[in-house]
Amino acid sequence: MKHSLYLLLLLSITIVAKAQKPTAKADTVFLDEGNITTKLRKEATKYRVTQNDSTFTNGKLQRTYYKDGQLFSELYFHLVPQKENPKKTNQIKEGIYREWFENGTLKQQVSYSNDKYNGEFTSYWRNKQKRRIDHYIDGKLTEGYCYDSTGVAVSYYPYEVMPVYPGGEKELLNFIGRHLRYPVAAQENGVQGTVLVRFIVTKTGKVDKIKVIRSLSVETDIEACLVISTLPDWTPGKVEDEPVDVYYTLPIKYRLMNDSPRQLDNFNKPLRTFDPNRVGNF
Repeated sequence: MKHSLYLLLLLSITIVAKAQKPTAKADTVFLDEGNITTKLRKEATKYRVTQNDSTFTNGKLQRTYYKDGQLFSELYFHLVPQKENPKKTNQIKEGIYREWFENGTLKQQVSYSNDKYNGEFTSYWRNKQKRRIDHYIDGKLTEGYCYDSTGVAVSYYPYEVMPVYPGGEKELLNFIGRHLRYPVAAQENGVQGTVLVRFIVTKTGKVDKIKVIRSLSVETDIEACLVISTLPDWTPGKVEDEPVDVYYTLPIKYRLMNDSPRQLDNFNKPLRTFDPNRVGNF
């Protein structure tokens, strides 16, 4: 089964063009392979049930299940109003988070306090041997130990390592900025805003399964996917020192400058080749 990590890249790409001013008490959701909410049950690999819990003020208990009904994870959190927008809330993890293998044996458990690791983080091999014991204080690792599947201590390695784009995040943004085109039709129709694109950095470092999860327009959606499809190979991410597929979500912004003559900045952008098998549905 594919192991997935998730990262919302907080930095974003903005492409600018000058243009003329345009004339439950219990809540159940289905999740796709990237643990993203989906309305299509055929895409679902898990489902998640969230209900009120009196352990904490405004507390919630969230259980996620494999498609066959086997428990995957259990998480407690409480809701806290956002300072910038009190009508919206943040989920603050508290207590013990647990995760299980498909066969029902415990995979990991970790203690949270105020949304940070605080206490022991323990993971297990499928044969129930401990794989790691990490100790945290207020989100900071203080000591850690790793073991092989027979229980013998091995050199320590971090629990998870995110993929690395060649040159880092700054170079990723530079690459997209150099290659992204502002579709002519979008400019002429005054289309501006953000396309949210999700993709996988595979365990071999390839970019795959590109999909728009928040659309702006057909033209801008296709252009955003085209650019992502041309990204070079990454250094793959790891979990427990093993390469894994990692899901990225990247916001790409299109912005028009009004009250100015339209000026297209597309002519010096390189031509691209496109593999439709790497792109999902728009």
